[in-house]
Amino acid sequence: MNALIALDLDDTLLDPEGRIPEVNREALTEADRRGVHVVLCSGRPVFSTGRLARDLFPNADRDRYAISYNGALVTALYDGEVLFRRGLPRDAARELAAYSAEHDLGAQYYRGDDFFTAAADDRQASYAAATGMVGRTVSDLAAIIDDDPPKILFHAPHERLEGHFAVLKEKAHGRWYVAFSKPHYLEFVHPEVNKGTALRFLAERLGVPKENTYAVGDSLNDAEMLAAAGTGIAVANARPEVTASATSFTSGRALATAIPVPAAASISASFRLSPTA
Repeated sequence: MNALIALDLDDTLLDPEGRIPEVNREALTEADRRGVHVVLCSGRPVFSTGRLARDLFPNADRDRYAISYNGALVTALYDGEVLFRRGLPRDAARELAAYSAEHDLGAQYYRGDDFFTAAADDRQASYAAATGMVGRTVSDLAAIIDDDPPKILFHAPHERLEGHFAVLKEKAHGRWYVAFSKPHYLEFVHPEVNKGTALRFLAERLGVPKENTYAVGDSLNDAEMLAAAGTGIAVANARPEVTASATSFTSGRALATAIPVPAAASISASFRLSPTA
C-alpha cells in the first residue's frame, strides 16, 4: 500500500538528548520495511535532518526523502537532489536580521551547511552541537545576506519572543510566515511555505493519496502538517493548539503508539490511537 508518514524531530521523534529512542527506531524501521515512505520533517537545516535520516536508514536500497527548514526545502536523501526549494525573499530576511540587532535578539542566517550569527554565545554553541553544523560569527548579519535563505531564526527566552512574535506577525504583510518551533525559537520562512505545503507536495510527487498520509508532531510549526495529512497525530506532549489540528493523539511518548502501518487491518486498534475530542 502506497503511504507516507511525516515526522517532526525535536520533542516528537527524538529524546531530550537528541537521539532516536530504540522503540521509535524499531517502529519506523518496520513501517519502512513494509514500503511506507518515512519522511523526517523538521525546522532543522537539511544537513541535520539528512544526518538523522541516514542514521535511521543507512542502506540506500530505495529512494527516501527529507523535509527541512519548516518545509522550505524537500530533498532526496541519498543523492541530495533538490525536489522543492522556496527561500525567504532576501529583502525580508535582511529586515528581520536588522530587527533582531535593533532589539538585541539572537538571529541565525543559513548558507550551505553553515549558519551565521552576530554573536558567538552559548546559544550558537548549543545549536551547533545539536545540528552538527558550523556556526560562524559576523559583525553585521543583515549585510551578508545575499540570497533568498530558506529561513531566518530568532532565539531568545520565550517571554521575550512572545511580544516580538505579535509585532512581527503584524509587520509581515504577506512577506513571511512566522511560527514557534520551540519556546525559545521563532522561525521565519517564505509566506507560502510550511510543513503542510511540503507534505502535500511530496505526497503528490510520490502518488500517495491524502487518505494514506500521516503526520506526527508536537509544536506550533507542526499544526499545518497535521491538518494537511489524512491522519494528523499529536504526540502526548503536544501543545493544545497543535492537538486542535490533529485527528488523533498518542497515548504515550513512544512513537510505537503512533506510527501507523497501513497493512494493518485497523490503524487505531494496532497503534492505540485515540480520536481527539
